[in-house]
Amino acid sequence: MFLRKDISASRKKQYINVLSEIYDITNKTPSQLICEAKEEEQPYIVNGLPRIRDINDRKITDLGKEVLEHI
Repeated sequence: MFLRKDISASRKKQYINVLSEIYDITNKTPSQLICEAKEEEQPYIVNGLPRIRDINDRKITDLGKEVLEHI
């Protein structure tokens, strides 16, 4: 779960608490949120031109606001 191996036990506990709260709010795991965000970063075609969704129009932005409201 943790990429860094030198994280203290108390830091791991903090991370787990935060990730658990995010899951409780969004019903999505961190991996699911990352996959969703990466999908929304992909360009799409409008009138034959590639477009990239603006950060303000992505689900992850709304979820971030939702999480902050609960903190």
